[in-house]
Amino acid sequence: MPNLSPDDHYQLRKAQNLADKKALEAQRAQGELGRLVLVLEHRYELMNTGQIVDPRSAAIQTPAPQGDGNGKGAPEALFSTELQEATAGS
Repeated sequence: MPNLSPDDHYQLRKAQNLADKKALEAQRAQGELGRLVLVLEHRYELMNTGQIVDPRSAAIQTPAPQGDGNGKGAPEALFSTELQEATAGS
């Protein structure tokens, strides 16, 4: 099995180091974004309202309600679905 030439070895290591550096920079930028979102949510008193700052649209949004984490939807959503099915069958 042939070995890499010293120049190819250097180029490969250089590219890997650059990729690692860019990954760390992206991680740092993501952390700064998260910190800024928290600062803005505190500034606009959104913490207790359930609203969030969407960094993509730069807007305050109310997130869609989600289930209780057990894979089931909200009980109201289940009830309305059952009610719709019952009335559709009549």
